[in-house]
Amino acid sequence: MCPGNNASGGKRFSGATRPGSKWLRTALTQAAQAAARGKGTYLAAHHAQIRSRRGTAKAIGATRP
Repeated sequence: MCPGNNASGGKRFSGATRPGSKWLRTALTQAAQAAARGKGTYLAAHHAQIRSRRGTAKAIGATRP
């Protein structure tokens, strides 16, 4: 469960998240949702920034540990 990551010419391009265990994905998603609800934490701020640009579902995927 790691996002694709390609770099070329100093630019970073991310790809699709690879398939993995659905149980692990569920557990990590729940952990990301709990972290996003935190107050004054790095993960909560990271989630809020991505959510404003890309939406809630993408933000949860990006916040997942």
